[in-house]
Amino acid sequence: MLQQYNHIHKVGYFTTDNATNNDVALRELATYFEVEDIAFDPISLQICYFGHIINLVVKGFLWGTGSEAFEKEIEHADGEAEEQLGKKL
Repeated sequence: MLQQYNHIHKVGYFTTDNATNNDVALRELATYFEVEDIAFDPISLQICYFGHIINLVVKGFLWGTGSEAFEKEIEHADGEAEEQLGKKL
């Protein structure tokens, strides 16, 4: 698509979350650009999505870092929801 629409030289920064598949995709693009003799550094051109980082921090703060803490909080919230529903009936 980059060649088809003549955007090869217009590629700039990429905003991604911290998922490893984004790193893989950018490394693949780097391989493609290397063949086209275009300088492309996937590490320096990747900007981590700050909202995603804040989301992870808040979840860690609210529910702890382990999955068990998260599951316990969800069970607690489900119990509260059922209790509220029972009061309305």
